[in-house]
Amino acid sequence: MGRGIKVALPGYNAETDTNPDHFALYVNSDDPNDYVLIKEKEKDTVLVNTSETIAHGLGYVPMVLVFAEFSPGVWRRCYSRDITGWGAYYTIDGTNLKLYNSGGARQFAYHIFLDNITSGSASILHLGDHLVFKVAKHGVNAETATDPNDFIFHSDYNTFKIIREETKTVTLAASTDDQSFTEAHLQRFVPLVHAFAKQTGVAQVFLANSGNPDTWGPKAGLSTTGVTFNYVQADDTNITFNFSNSNGTTKEVTIRYFVLEKVT
Repeated sequence: MGRGIKVALPGYNAETDTNPDHFALYVNSDDPNDYVLIKEKEKDTVLVNTSETIAHGLGYVPMVLVFAEFSPGVWRRCYSRDITGWGAYYTIDGTNLKLYNSGGARQFAYHIFLDNITSGSASILHLGDHLVFKVAKHGVNAETATDPNDFIFHSDYNTFKIIREETKTVTLAASTDDQSFTEAHLQRFVPLVHAFAKQTGVAQVFLANSGNPDTWGPKAGLSTTGVTFNYVQADDTNITFNFSNSNGTTKEVTIRYFVLEKVT
Protein backbone atom coordinates (compact mmCIF):
# COMPACT_ATOMS: atom_id res chain seq x y z
CA MET A 1 0.00 0.00 0.00
CA GLY A 2 1.39 3.40 -1.02
CA ARG A 3 1.62 6.55 1.01
CA GLY A 4 -1.13 9.13 1.00
CA ILE A 5 -3.61 11.37 2.74
CA LYS A 6 -7.29 10.47 2.72
CA VAL A 7 -10.10 12.39 4.41
CA ALA A 8 -13.41 10.57 3.90
CA LEU A 9 -16.81 12.18 3.61
CA PRO A 10 -19.45 11.24 6.21
CA GLY A 11 -20.63 7.66 5.83
CA TYR A 12 -17.48 6.31 4.15
CA ASN A 13 -14.58 4.31 5.57
CA ALA A 14 -11.27 5.99 4.74
CA GLU A 15 -9.35 2.76 5.37
CA THR A 16 -11.28 0.57 2.94
CA ASP A 17 -12.99 2.86 0.42
CA THR A 18 -11.21 3.36 -2.92
CA ASN A 19 -13.61 5.74 -4.71
CA PRO A 20 -12.05 9.25 -4.84
CA ASP A 21 -15.54 10.80 -5.02
CA HIS A 22 -16.11 9.64 -1.44
CA PHE A 23 -13.31 11.82 -0.03
CA ALA A 24 -12.88 15.49 0.81
CA LEU A 25 -9.15 15.01 0.19
CA TYR A 26 -7.72 11.97 -1.60
CA VAL A 27 -4.00 11.44 -2.22
CA ASN A 28 -2.59 7.98 -2.91
CA SER A 29 0.92 7.42 -4.26
CA ASP A 30 -0.30 4.21 -5.94
CA ASP A 31 -2.85 6.19 -7.97
CA PRO A 32 -1.25 8.19 -10.83
CA ASN A 33 -4.08 10.71 -10.87
CA ASP A 34 -3.95 14.06 -9.06
CA TYR A 35 -7.36 14.77 -7.52
CA VAL A 36 -6.89 18.52 -7.23
CA LEU A 37 -9.02 20.69 -4.96
CA ILE A 38 -10.06 23.91 -6.71
CA LYS A 39 -8.06 26.76 -5.19
CA GLU A 40 -9.70 30.16 -4.93
CA LYS A 41 -7.79 33.34 -5.72
CA GLU A 42 -10.53 35.82 -4.87
CA LYS A 43 -14.27 36.26 -4.57
CA ASP A 44 -16.43 39.34 -4.26
CA THR A 45 -19.74 40.97 -5.12
CA VAL A 46 -20.07 44.06 -7.27
CA LEU A 47 -22.93 46.25 -8.49
CA VAL A 48 -22.87 46.41 -12.30
CA ASN A 49 -24.76 49.03 -14.27
CA THR A 50 -23.67 48.16 -17.81
CA SER A 51 -20.21 46.59 -17.47
CA GLU A 52 -17.39 46.06 -15.00
CA THR A 53 -13.80 45.00 -15.65
CA ILE A 54 -11.95 43.04 -12.96
CA ALA A 55 -8.23 42.41 -13.49
CA HIS A 56 -7.20 38.99 -12.18
CA GLY A 57 -3.45 39.37 -12.87
CA LEU A 58 -2.77 35.68 -13.53
CA GLY A 59 -1.44 35.82 -17.08
CA TYR A 60 -3.63 32.93 -18.24
CA VAL A 61 -7.34 32.18 -18.53
CA PRO A 62 -8.48 30.98 -15.09
CA MET A 63 -11.54 29.03 -14.10
CA VAL A 64 -14.34 31.32 -12.88
CA LEU A 65 -17.89 31.07 -11.59
CA VAL A 66 -20.23 34.05 -11.98
CA PHE A 67 -23.73 34.56 -10.59
CA ALA A 68 -26.08 37.54 -10.77
CA GLU A 69 -29.19 38.63 -8.87
CA PHE A 70 -32.03 38.05 -11.32
CA SER A 71 -34.60 39.60 -8.99
CA PRO A 72 -34.40 40.55 -5.28
CA GLY A 73 -33.10 37.52 -3.40
CA VAL A 74 -32.97 35.27 -6.50
CA TRP A 75 -29.51 34.41 -7.86
CA ARG A 76 -28.91 32.84 -11.26
CA ARG A 77 -25.76 31.24 -12.70
CA CYS A 78 -24.27 33.33 -15.52
CA TYR A 79 -22.64 32.18 -18.74
CA SER A 80 -21.20 33.90 -21.76
CA ARG A 81 -24.00 35.41 -23.86
CA ASP A 82 -27.13 34.33 -22.03
CA ILE A 83 -29.70 32.60 -24.26
CA THR A 84 -32.81 33.77 -22.36
CA GLY A 85 -32.18 37.45 -22.92
CA TRP A 86 -32.13 38.64 -19.30
CA GLY A 87 -28.95 40.56 -20.01
CA ALA A 88 -26.37 39.32 -17.50
CA TYR A 89 -23.26 37.52 -18.77
CA TYR A 90 -19.47 37.56 -18.60
CA THR A 91 -16.29 36.97 -20.58
CA ILE A 92 -12.88 35.92 -19.30
CA ASP A 93 -9.44 36.17 -20.91
CA GLY A 94 -5.82 36.07 -19.79
CA THR A 95 -6.06 39.53 -18.21
CA ASN A 96 -9.60 40.40 -17.15
CA LEU A 97 -12.96 39.10 -16.03
CA LYS A 98 -15.62 41.31 -17.64
CA LEU A 99 -19.16 41.44 -16.30
CA TYR A 100 -21.98 42.72 -18.52
CA ASN A 101 -25.50 43.77 -17.65
CA SER A 102 -28.51 45.46 -19.24
CA GLY A 103 -31.86 46.58 -17.91
CA GLY A 104 -30.77 48.39 -14.75
CA ALA A 105 -28.14 47.94 -12.05
CA ARG A 106 -27.63 44.37 -10.85
CA GLN A 107 -25.52 42.66 -8.19
CA PHE A 108 -22.97 40.11 -9.40
CA ALA A 109 -21.05 37.55 -7.35
CA TYR A 110 -17.86 36.14 -8.82
CA HIS A 111 -15.25 33.55 -7.86
CA ILE A 112 -11.87 33.60 -9.62
CA PHE A 113 -9.80 30.46 -9.15
CA LEU A 114 -6.08 29.86 -9.54
CA ASP A 115 -6.77 26.80 -11.66
CA ASN A 116 -5.89 27.56 -15.27
CA ILE A 117 -8.03 26.34 -18.16
CA THR A 118 -5.37 27.12 -20.79
CA SER A 119 -1.68 26.97 -19.89
CA GLY A 120 0.83 28.96 -17.88
CA SER A 121 1.97 29.46 -14.31
CA ALA A 122 0.42 31.67 -11.67
CA SER A 123 2.20 34.98 -11.22
CA ILE A 124 2.13 34.48 -7.43
CA LEU A 125 5.67 33.15 -7.34
CA HIS A 126 6.64 33.62 -3.69
CA LEU A 127 4.40 32.13 -1.06
CA GLY A 128 6.64 33.18 1.82
CA ASP A 129 8.18 31.28 4.72
CA HIS A 130 5.44 30.39 7.19
CA LEU A 131 3.61 27.42 8.63
CA VAL A 132 1.49 25.80 5.95
CA PHE A 133 -0.17 22.49 5.13
CA LYS A 134 0.36 21.58 1.47
CA VAL A 135 0.04 18.49 -0.69
CA ALA A 136 1.93 18.56 -4.00
CA LYS A 137 0.99 16.86 -7.26
CA HIS A 138 2.85 13.78 -8.44
CA GLY A 139 6.42 14.65 -9.39
CA VAL A 140 6.40 18.05 -7.65
CA ASN A 141 8.62 18.92 -4.70
CA ALA A 142 6.33 20.39 -2.05
CA GLU A 143 9.24 22.11 -0.31
CA THR A 144 10.45 24.08 -3.33
CA ALA A 145 7.42 24.53 -5.63
CA THR A 146 6.13 28.10 -5.81
CA ASP A 147 3.21 27.84 -8.25
CA PRO A 148 -0.14 27.23 -6.45
CA ASN A 149 -1.20 25.11 -9.43
CA ASP A 150 1.48 22.57 -8.49
CA PHE A 151 -0.49 21.58 -5.40
CA ILE A 152 -3.48 19.33 -4.81
CA PHE A 153 -4.14 21.29 -1.63
CA HIS A 154 -2.50 24.38 -0.18
CA SER A 155 -3.74 25.96 3.05
CA ASP A 156 -2.90 29.48 1.85
CA TYR A 157 -5.85 29.23 -0.51
CA ASN A 158 -9.52 28.62 0.17
CA THR A 159 -11.14 25.68 -1.63
CA PHE A 160 -14.60 25.96 -3.12
CA LYS A 161 -17.19 24.08 -1.07
CA ILE A 162 -19.93 21.75 -2.28
CA ILE A 163 -22.52 21.78 0.51
CA ARG A 164 -24.87 19.23 -1.07
CA GLU A 165 -25.24 17.30 -4.32
CA GLU A 166 -28.36 15.52 -5.50
CA THR A 167 -30.14 14.13 -8.56
CA LYS A 168 -33.65 15.10 -9.67
CA THR A 169 -35.70 13.63 -12.54
CA VAL A 170 -38.40 15.69 -14.27
CA THR A 171 -40.78 15.13 -17.19
CA LEU A 172 -41.07 17.96 -19.71
CA ALA A 173 -44.47 18.61 -21.26
CA ALA A 174 -44.66 18.36 -25.04
CA SER A 175 -44.28 21.52 -27.16
CA THR A 176 -43.96 23.80 -24.13
CA ASP A 177 -41.45 26.53 -23.33
CA ASP A 178 -40.43 27.95 -19.97
CA GLN A 179 -41.18 24.96 -17.73
CA SER A 180 -39.99 25.40 -14.15
CA PHE A 181 -39.30 22.72 -11.55
CA THR A 182 -38.37 23.50 -7.95
CA GLU A 183 -36.47 21.67 -5.24
CA ALA A 184 -35.84 22.79 -1.65
CA HIS A 185 -32.12 23.34 -1.07
CA LEU A 186 -32.44 22.95 2.75
CA GLN A 187 -29.97 25.74 3.57
CA ARG A 188 -30.39 28.77 5.84
CA PHE A 189 -29.01 31.07 3.16
CA VAL A 190 -29.26 31.73 -0.57
CA PRO A 191 -26.73 29.32 -2.12
CA LEU A 192 -24.92 29.44 -5.40
CA VAL A 193 -26.04 26.46 -7.51
CA HIS A 194 -24.47 24.60 -10.43
CA ALA A 195 -26.32 21.95 -12.45
CA PHE A 196 -26.22 19.89 -15.61
CA ALA A 197 -28.83 17.66 -17.24
CA LYS A 198 -29.13 14.41 -19.20
CA GLN A 199 -32.07 13.59 -21.43
CA THR A 200 -33.23 9.98 -21.12
CA GLY A 201 -32.13 7.94 -24.13
CA VAL A 202 -29.43 10.43 -25.16
CA ALA A 203 -25.79 9.86 -24.26
CA GLN A 204 -24.47 13.37 -23.56
CA VAL A 205 -25.04 15.76 -20.70
CA PHE A 206 -25.55 19.50 -21.13
CA LEU A 207 -25.35 22.61 -18.99
CA ALA A 208 -27.86 25.34 -18.31
CA ASN A 209 -27.95 28.14 -20.91
CA SER A 210 -27.83 25.62 -23.75
CA GLY A 211 -29.86 23.26 -25.88
CA ASN A 212 -29.12 19.57 -25.80
CA PRO A 213 -26.68 19.18 -28.74
CA ASP A 214 -27.49 16.57 -31.36
CA THR A 215 -25.47 17.07 -34.55
CA TRP A 216 -23.25 19.70 -36.11
CA GLY A 217 -22.35 20.40 -39.72
CA PRO A 218 -20.31 23.16 -41.37
CA LYS A 219 -23.34 24.33 -43.38
CA ALA A 220 -26.28 23.56 -41.11
CA GLY A 221 -24.48 24.47 -37.89
CA LEU A 222 -25.59 23.05 -34.54
CA SER A 223 -28.85 21.17 -34.15
CA THR A 224 -30.37 20.05 -30.86
CA THR A 225 -32.77 17.39 -29.64
CA GLY A 226 -35.38 20.08 -29.00
CA VAL A 227 -34.76 20.17 -25.24
CA THR A 228 -33.24 23.35 -23.81
CA PHE A 229 -31.97 23.88 -20.26
CA ASN A 230 -32.69 27.60 -19.91
CA TYR A 231 -31.36 28.40 -16.44
CA VAL A 232 -30.83 27.35 -12.84
CA GLN A 233 -31.38 29.80 -9.97
CA ALA A 234 -31.95 29.83 -6.22
CA ASP A 235 -33.67 31.94 -3.58
CA ASP A 236 -33.69 31.55 0.20
CA THR A 237 -35.84 28.39 -0.01
CA ASN A 238 -35.76 26.68 -3.41
CA ILE A 239 -33.70 25.91 -6.47
CA THR A 240 -35.52 26.43 -9.77
CA PHE A 241 -34.61 24.53 -12.94
CA ASN A 242 -36.16 25.88 -16.16
CA PHE A 243 -36.50 23.96 -19.45
CA SER A 244 -38.16 24.19 -22.84
CA ASN A 245 -39.24 21.27 -25.03
CA SER A 246 -40.09 21.81 -28.71
CA ASN A 247 -40.84 18.12 -29.31
CA GLY A 248 -44.39 16.92 -29.84
CA THR A 249 -43.90 14.32 -27.09
CA THR A 250 -42.94 14.48 -23.43
CA LYS A 251 -39.26 14.13 -22.54
CA GLU A 252 -37.66 12.87 -19.33
CA VAL A 253 -34.61 14.72 -18.04
CA THR A 254 -32.36 13.89 -15.09
CA ILE A 255 -30.68 16.85 -13.38
CA ARG A 256 -27.49 16.57 -11.36
CA TYR A 257 -27.14 19.64 -9.17
CA PHE A 258 -24.67 20.99 -6.66
CA VAL A 259 -25.56 23.34 -3.80
CA LEU A 260 -22.49 25.50 -3.28
CA GLU A 261 -21.45 28.27 -0.91
CA LYS A 262 -23.70 31.16 0.08
CA VAL A 263 -23.89 34.13 -2.25
CA THR A 264 -22.26 36.63 0.12
